[in-house]
Amino acid sequence: MSFDLYFYKQKDSSTTKDSVTTYLNINIPGEHTNTGQWVYENLDTGVYFYFESTGLDINKDTPTEPFENFENLNISFSLNFMRPDFFGIEAFKFVEELLQALDLFVFNPQRNIELPVREKGACLFDSWQKGNKWASIDHFKGIDACFIPASVSNKLWKYNFNRFKLQEKLGKEYFFRKFSSSGIKRTTKSVQWRAGFSTYLR
Repeated sequence: MSFDLYFYKQKDSSTTKDSVTTYLNINIPGEHTNTGQWVYENLDTGVYFYFESTGLDINKDTPTEPFENFENLNISFSLNFMRPDFFGIEAFKFVEELLQALDLFVFNPQRNIELPVREKGACLFDSWQKGNKWASIDHFKGIDACFIPASVSNKLWKYNFNRFKLQEKLGKEYFFRKFSSSGIKRTTKSVQWRAGFSTYLR
């Protein structure tokens, strides 16, 4: 199960599909040559999602119905459900920056909107979150899974997402360690000893 978006441009726009693929090649690390897929994966936060080229002829075939004054770029975005809220926060921040940088629009089949629009990341997050909550609650109840409240996991994500900026700002005298969570339903403890400095983590 995934949340999908389709990218469009206005017909009088100078943006091309190559403009989008170049942007994705630059802003998503990894080897994308001839794969038609761009997988975003942040090893610090655990967030992942992907963009995909349908490989269809823009003027002949479309994965969604055509819209007057818009041209389908045949590139889609997908983010799975049953994920923490911060997946959507990070993913739709990236999508919003893409829309603004290349003057793009998205068609969101999850919403009752008749035309592609240039939505804010927050609006896309809200749309995804509705389906994500439904899928997550139903799934977690079935397997008796544990989870971290969003108010806590979002703070951990924010720290992990910005920890390198903090490191650069405060210098080598400080070490900003990545926070990780555990799916075990019990308290875990660890002790870290470093030269001249000790840390007790609980």
